[in-house]
Amino acid sequence: ITHLLAHFIPAAFSFAPYVLLFLHRYHSVSRRAYLALAGLALGLGILAGNIQTAGFLIYAASCYWLVLSWTERRRLNLRPVAFVLLIGIGLGMVYLLPAIEMLREVANGGVSFSTSFQRGYGLLSRLESLPLLFTFLLPQLAGSIRGATLPASIGIYPIDFQGAIGFLPLILAVWGSVRLWRSKPEIRPFVVLAVTGILLPIATPLYHLLYHRFLAVFVLGACGVGAIALEEILQNAQSRISLTRWIRVAWIVLVSIVMLLSLSTLLLHFEHDRILAIAIEYLSPRFEQAAFASGNEMWITARIREAVEYWSILRPEWITALASCFLTLGLMSLGMKRSVISHGQMLAGLWVLTTFQLILFARSWLPATDTQRFPLYPSTSEARLLQSLSADSRVCFFRQVAAGKQSMFIDNENIMYGIREATGYESLSPRCLFNAIGVTPDMPTQRLLARFNVGTICTATPIADTAQLSTIVRGPIWIYRIKAPTPRAFLAGFSATLPNDRAVLDSLRKSLAPWPAALFTPDQDASQLTGASDPSDSVSLLEDSGNRIVFHTHSAHSAYFVLTDTYYPGWICHVDGIEAKTQRCNYAMRAVSIQPGDHRVEYAFKPMSFRVGGWITILTLLSVALVAVIRIRRPRR
Repeated sequence: ITHLLAHFIPAAFSFAPYVLLFLHRYHSVSRRAYLALAGLALGLGILAGNIQTAGFLIYAASCYWLVLSWTERRRLNLRPVAFVLLIGIGLGMVYLLPAIEMLREVANGGVSFSTSFQRGYGLLSRLESLPLLFTFLLPQLAGSIRGATLPASIGIYPIDFQGAIGFLPLILAVWGSVRLWRSKPEIRPFVVLAVTGILLPIATPLYHLLYHRFLAVFVLGACGVGAIALEEILQNAQSRISLTRWIRVAWIVLVSIVMLLSLSTLLLHFEHDRILAIAIEYLSPRFEQAAFASGNEMWITARIREAVEYWSILRPEWITALASCFLTLGLMSLGMKRSVISHGQMLAGLWVLTTFQLILFARSWLPATDTQRFPLYPSTSEARLLQSLSADSRVCFFRQVAAGKQSMFIDNENIMYGIREATGYESLSPRCLFNAIGVTPDMPTQRLLARFNVGTICTATPIADTAQLSTIVRGPIWIYRIKAPTPRAFLAGFSATLPNDRAVLDSLRKSLAPWPAALFTPDQDASQLTGASDPSDSVSLLEDSGNRIVFHTHSAHSAYFVLTDTYYPGWICHVDGIEAKTQRCNYAMRAVSIQPGDHRVEYAFKPMSFRVGGWITILTLLSVALVAVIRIRRPRR
């Protein structure tokens, strides 16, 4: 059971226990139906997550089977797990094939700028984050998401670190890994998953690909170990005696936490103002770089105050969390003596308490609903202004305030505020405007932005050369309006083929070719046009529903209809109902050739990768269903 801040991780890994369960059953009775069920669960897990979690699930299934088969039979049989992976990947192709297409586009002119690649995270920093695994025992120790978490406060940047499996399951997992490794061979695959779930991101160069999201594998393995350990103590008196010693240690740990929190509560009571002043001095620089923090001092102060006052034992979240842990240990201690309560009563109580702890953890890490006290995304005059300015053109954010610090704006805030943004924010970005602009909005960049229908520039610092700009807001967030940006769609009577993308970008930056123009590279095989724009030429938007865009055009001569939206495979263009070839022009725009007169130009997003992947998924599902029907209808001897 897991809850991580990136919701696609628990969505994908909620199917992982079923994958391992059916692999285990196949190992016990050798019925292929269990392999099919494992493959179905793997496919659902792939569809529930992303390409990263698909890799995590494939690793978990493969690692579990290999360790299980080697442990009991001392030989590796790869065919069962290969069959499971074939079914799972086949079912997931409706997602995986478009994802692979995106990776291909990123490799062909795009860029990867994941935060895990941008931030330095050496071995020392990874070792510093190991003590934070203690928060898996009691997640409340991580601090308040509504204030400042402990990892953020001390400067450690573990991405999507927070997780929990429950107080008792983790104790059972640690005890089972140490105590039962030799006597219970079936526990070894889960122990390997738990250990590698920690060590692979911490102690190997794979951190940039796995980072702390891979802790989901640790949680999966720890839950498996804990389940087998619980079964063992219910059946073996000697094991109950061994676990009793560990429970005593857990009592000491809990009492120590209570004493530290009590001390913290007393300090907050008598030295509240001094502690708050120290926290403001220490944490303010971090919050000042947060989203729209400038001009929202009350927001910053409320977050810091919450971070400080969180460490009081009188807080309801601490009282409920600690009380449930004490009840859990007390119930476990009573359960060790069968004369006091039955195992059934103990199990029912433990289930209720553990479920309560997990719900409490999930609730405490959900976004705050009290927007007056904790406005995580405050509505500001700047946000409302950008909404209005992006009605007819795009906004380009130069986010980065300083290297290694949080950006000026939060990721994907354009979706939240309804701002039409030019660059977007994704870890994997195909060829697009973002790849072409620099880190500062200098004059060549401003000219290039205008070509891509960017009408507004937003920065954290003032721009030196504003000859082509009009200043709208003068700090602390600087907003500029570009004079006469290119419309979203236009007709180009002039076209040319240049040697490469660099030459195209240089021409756009330095205005080396007439404008409006359609500039191609040799791989596009485009026609050469030398005409000029006619005053009667016009383009009007008829419909825009995301995956479908319709325009009406009128041209006095042959031209290219150019759409400044990013070129990407899968956009199908029809001119007057007849499919027309879409070509990449002006580095990352779309172009289609049209004849003189009036035309209806329609773009629809129908990627071939999605359709082919969908058919593979359907055929895989039908194949599994057909084999199942045949086996069910086959008469038994």
